[in-house]
Amino acid sequence: MSIATRYHPRYTVADYEQWEGDWELWAGYPVAMTPSSSFDHQQVLFNLAFALKTSLSKSSECDCKVVVEVDWRIAEDTVVRPDVMVVCKPITTKWVEITPALIAEVLSPSTQKNDQTFKRSLYAEQGVNYYFIVDPGSQKIEALKLNDGEYQPTDLSDVMLDKTCRISIDTESIWS
Repeated sequence: MSIATRYHPRYTVADYEQWEGDWELWAGYPVAMTPSSSFDHQQVLFNLAFALKTSLSKSSECDCKVVVEVDWRIAEDTVVRPDVMVVCKPITTKWVEITPALIAEVLSPSTQKNDQTFKRSLYAEQGVNYYFIVDPGSQKIEALKLNDGEYQPTDLSDVMLDKTCRISIDTESIWS
Protein backbone atom coordinates (compact mmCIF):
# COMPACT_ATOMS: atom_id res chain seq x y z
CA MET A 1 0.00 0.00 0.00
CA SER A 2 1.43 3.37 -0.96
CA ILE A 3 1.83 6.19 1.55
CA ALA A 4 -0.64 8.33 -0.44
CA THR A 5 -3.30 5.64 -0.16
CA ARG A 6 -2.66 5.03 3.55
CA TYR A 7 -2.90 8.71 4.44
CA HIS A 8 -5.66 9.83 2.07
CA PRO A 9 -7.97 11.89 4.31
CA ARG A 10 -11.60 10.90 4.66
CA TYR A 11 -14.37 13.40 5.23
CA THR A 12 -17.85 13.56 6.76
CA VAL A 13 -21.06 15.46 6.08
CA ALA A 14 -19.93 18.07 8.62
CA ASP A 15 -16.83 18.72 6.49
CA TYR A 16 -18.90 18.69 3.30
CA GLU A 17 -21.18 21.41 4.65
CA GLN A 18 -18.20 23.77 4.93
CA TRP A 19 -16.90 23.39 1.37
CA GLU A 20 -17.37 26.04 -1.28
CA GLY A 21 -18.29 25.05 -4.81
CA ASP A 22 -20.10 21.94 -5.99
CA TRP A 23 -19.06 18.64 -4.48
CA GLU A 24 -20.33 15.18 -3.69
CA LEU A 25 -18.98 12.95 -0.93
CA TRP A 26 -18.48 9.29 -1.80
CA ALA A 27 -17.73 7.06 1.21
CA GLY A 28 -15.64 9.82 2.76
CA TYR A 29 -13.88 10.93 -0.43
CA PRO A 30 -14.63 14.33 -2.01
CA VAL A 31 -15.63 14.35 -5.67
CA ALA A 32 -15.62 17.71 -7.46
CA MET A 33 -18.69 18.34 -9.58
CA THR A 34 -18.08 19.44 -13.13
CA PRO A 35 -18.72 22.99 -14.27
CA SER A 36 -22.28 23.98 -15.14
CA SER A 37 -24.13 21.60 -17.41
CA SER A 38 -24.61 22.42 -21.05
CA PHE A 39 -27.83 23.94 -22.33
CA ASP A 40 -28.84 20.60 -23.92
CA HIS A 41 -28.22 18.75 -20.64
CA GLN A 42 -30.32 21.26 -18.70
CA GLN A 43 -33.12 21.16 -21.29
CA VAL A 44 -33.32 17.35 -21.11
CA LEU A 45 -33.21 17.53 -17.30
CA PHE A 46 -36.07 20.05 -17.24
CA ASN A 47 -38.15 18.06 -19.75
CA LEU A 48 -37.66 14.84 -17.80
CA ALA A 49 -38.62 16.45 -14.48
CA PHE A 50 -41.68 18.00 -16.11
CA ALA A 51 -42.71 14.66 -17.66
CA LEU A 52 -42.35 12.92 -14.29
CA LYS A 53 -44.33 15.63 -12.49
CA THR A 54 -47.05 15.58 -15.14
CA SER A 55 -47.35 11.81 -14.97
CA LEU A 56 -47.47 11.79 -11.15
CA SER A 57 -50.14 14.51 -11.08
CA LYS A 58 -52.58 12.23 -12.92
CA SER A 59 -53.31 10.44 -9.64
CA SER A 60 -54.87 12.52 -6.89
CA GLU A 61 -53.81 9.91 -4.33
CA CYS A 62 -50.11 10.05 -5.21
CA ASP A 63 -47.88 11.86 -2.71
CA CYS A 64 -44.59 11.35 -4.55
CA LYS A 65 -42.56 14.49 -5.28
CA VAL A 66 -40.07 15.24 -8.05
CA VAL A 67 -36.91 16.97 -6.83
CA VAL A 68 -34.10 18.26 -9.02
CA GLU A 69 -30.43 18.56 -8.06
CA VAL A 70 -30.96 18.24 -4.30
CA ASP A 71 -28.44 16.55 -1.99
CA TRP A 72 -29.25 13.02 -0.89
CA ARG A 73 -27.46 12.33 2.39
CA ILE A 74 -26.97 8.60 2.46
CA ALA A 75 -24.58 8.34 5.40
CA GLU A 76 -22.26 10.48 7.47
CA ASP A 77 -19.62 10.03 4.77
CA THR A 78 -21.73 9.91 1.59
CA VAL A 79 -23.69 12.68 -0.11
CA VAL A 80 -24.71 12.67 -3.79
CA ARG A 81 -26.71 15.11 -5.87
CA PRO A 82 -28.68 13.18 -8.50
CA ASP A 83 -30.09 15.12 -11.44
CA VAL A 84 -33.68 14.04 -10.65
CA MET A 85 -35.22 12.07 -7.79
CA VAL A 86 -38.76 10.97 -7.08
CA VAL A 87 -39.35 10.72 -3.34
CA CYS A 88 -42.50 9.08 -2.02
CA LYS A 89 -42.20 10.00 1.66
CA PRO A 90 -42.23 13.45 3.28
CA ILE A 91 -39.05 15.51 3.01
CA THR A 92 -38.51 17.27 6.32
CA THR A 93 -35.11 18.90 5.74
CA LYS A 94 -33.47 20.92 2.97
CA TRP A 95 -31.95 17.72 1.63
CA VAL A 96 -33.22 14.18 1.09
CA GLU A 97 -32.44 11.65 3.84
CA ILE A 98 -34.68 8.77 2.71
CA THR A 99 -34.16 6.42 -0.20
CA PRO A 100 -35.81 7.81 -3.34
CA ALA A 101 -38.18 5.57 -5.30
CA LEU A 102 -36.55 6.68 -8.56
CA ILE A 103 -33.35 8.43 -9.58
CA ALA A 104 -32.50 9.69 -13.05
CA GLU A 105 -29.06 10.85 -14.15
CA VAL A 106 -28.63 12.76 -17.41
CA LEU A 107 -25.33 11.73 -18.95
CA SER A 108 -22.68 14.22 -19.93
CA PRO A 109 -19.17 13.41 -21.17
CA SER A 110 -17.60 14.33 -17.83
CA THR A 111 -20.00 12.32 -15.61
CA GLN A 112 -21.01 9.41 -17.84
CA LYS A 113 -18.60 6.86 -16.36
CA ASN A 114 -19.54 7.73 -12.76
CA ASP A 115 -23.27 7.58 -13.54
CA GLN A 116 -22.98 4.20 -15.25
CA THR A 117 -20.68 2.57 -12.67
CA PHE A 118 -20.26 4.05 -9.19
CA LYS A 119 -23.68 5.67 -8.90
CA ARG A 120 -25.45 2.68 -10.44
CA SER A 121 -23.86 0.41 -7.80
CA LEU A 122 -24.48 2.89 -4.99
CA TYR A 123 -28.14 3.34 -5.88
CA ALA A 124 -28.65 -0.44 -6.05
CA GLU A 125 -26.94 -0.90 -2.67
CA GLN A 126 -29.22 1.78 -1.18
CA GLY A 127 -32.39 0.14 -2.53
CA VAL A 128 -33.43 2.73 -5.13
CA ASN A 129 -36.16 0.80 -6.99
CA TYR A 130 -35.77 2.57 -10.34
CA TYR A 131 -32.72 4.10 -11.99
CA PHE A 132 -33.01 5.92 -15.31
CA ILE A 133 -29.80 6.64 -17.23
CA VAL A 134 -30.70 9.36 -19.71
CA ASP A 135 -28.43 9.79 -22.73
CA PRO A 136 -29.04 13.04 -24.65
CA GLY A 137 -26.49 12.03 -27.29
CA SER A 138 -28.33 8.88 -28.39
CA GLN A 139 -31.72 10.17 -27.20
CA LYS A 140 -32.30 6.99 -25.19
CA ILE A 141 -33.29 6.27 -21.63
CA GLU A 142 -32.02 3.09 -20.01
CA ALA A 143 -34.77 2.30 -17.50
CA LEU A 144 -33.69 -0.10 -14.78
CA LYS A 145 -35.65 -1.77 -11.97
CA LEU A 146 -34.02 -3.22 -8.87
CA ASN A 147 -34.54 -6.97 -8.67
CA ASP A 148 -32.74 -9.05 -6.01
CA GLY A 149 -30.13 -6.31 -5.51
CA GLU A 150 -29.34 -5.94 -9.22
CA TYR A 151 -30.75 -3.58 -11.83
CA GLN A 152 -32.63 -5.18 -14.71
CA PRO A 153 -34.03 -3.40 -17.80
CA THR A 154 -37.68 -2.36 -17.48
CA ASP A 155 -40.31 -0.64 -19.59
CA LEU A 156 -40.77 3.14 -19.26
CA SER A 157 -44.41 2.96 -20.25
CA ASP A 158 -45.60 1.69 -16.87
CA VAL A 159 -43.54 2.24 -13.73
CA MET A 160 -45.22 1.63 -10.37
CA LEU A 161 -43.39 3.71 -7.72
CA ASP A 162 -45.61 2.74 -4.79
CA LYS A 163 -49.19 1.59 -4.20
CA THR A 164 -50.72 4.85 -5.47
CA CYS A 165 -48.11 6.31 -7.82
CA ARG A 166 -47.62 5.13 -11.35
CA ILE A 167 -45.69 6.91 -14.09
CA SER A 168 -45.59 6.56 -17.82
CA ILE A 169 -43.19 8.65 -19.88
CA ASP A 170 -43.41 9.61 -23.52
CA THR A 171 -39.71 9.74 -24.34
CA GLU A 172 -40.21 11.96 -27.39
CA SER A 173 -41.16 14.86 -25.07
CA ILE A 174 -37.78 14.55 -23.31
CA TRP A 175 -35.74 15.36 -26.41
CA SER A 176 -37.73 18.35 -27.74
